[in-house]
Amino acid sequence: MSTGVTDGVAVEQMIYTWVFALVNALVLLVYAPLLDGIGRKIRARIQRRRGPSILQTIYDLRKLYCMPGIIDGYSGRYARYAPALTMALAIMAGLIIPSFLPADTGCDLIVAAYLLVAVSIALTYGSLSMSIPYSVVGGCREASLMMASELCFAGAIASIAAAYGTLYIAVASPIIRLDPFKPSMIIAAAVLAIIAYVEGLNLPFEISEAEPELAGGALIGYGGRTLALLMHSSMIKETLFIALLVDLLFPWSILGTGPVGLVLRIAVFTVLTTFIYMVMRMLDTVYGRYTPRQAIRALKRVGLASIIAVILASIGW
Repeated sequence: MSTGVTDGVAVEQMIYTWVFALVNALVLLVYAPLLDGIGRKIRARIQRRRGPSILQTIYDLRKLYCMPGIIDGYSGRYARYAPALTMALAIMAGLIIPSFLPADTGCDLIVAAYLLVAVSIALTYGSLSMSIPYSVVGGCREASLMMASELCFAGAIASIAAAYGTLYIAVASPIIRLDPFKPSMIIAAAVLAIIAYVEGLNLPFEISEAEPELAGGALIGYGGRTLALLMHSSMIKETLFIALLVDLLFPWSILGTGPVGLVLRIAVFTVLTTFIYMVMRMLDTVYGRYTPRQAIRALKRVGLASIIAVILASIGW
């Protein structure tokens, strides 16, 4: 009898987990472009302009989704599948990485990193399959930036694993604790914050632009529905990097469980992710664009910091 009750509770818990995961993914489809709209408004205000509505990005995506997909006719076969694949990977990452609701899907940092990196890889390979030179140049620049940033990302993950002996997000969170206090986790948190900023292609790391076009760099060969898929998935990826940072820094256990805990989590997560995104957009407005060489040189310093974090975590600091 007790076994049957236990199995029933486990099934019920699993259903709640995946319902929460599905809700997270669906909300991200709207929340990510809403954040982009907030970023556009902030940029306009800093530049002393009125700027568009915070819903403008949602309007733009809706208009593009209603248009037929446009792809360079001389592009490779993979370029045709890249938009749908990129969006599918972004949605999978949204299902796995906890965000608004505590979807305890058993995700560890390796799976989260794999899915987030796969979004960038799918988009980059699509641009490299184009016959348009600007697209290929933009894809090469983005690939070089991606490889450098992901090495830093891997170093931060390795330091967390060395410090707490786990890759499980729910167990490692929060990574910055007073008991025991580990200086390596301060460095790891800083590296994760920088990588979240870089992966959003914020200035000065927006080096994929090969020409100042409406859809420049890696996206220049796409239009209509296919462009919307790539832009939308990039926004979701950036939001999920911020979500992962928030997941690892905030002590979610203090919010408790039950309906009150769920409401508090939604409120705290929304406030923190919006605040971090706003800070990133403010910095994006201040900086000028790096050259590819300068961007890689800057990420080498971040990579060195991640190595230091791994060493300190390995010796218990």
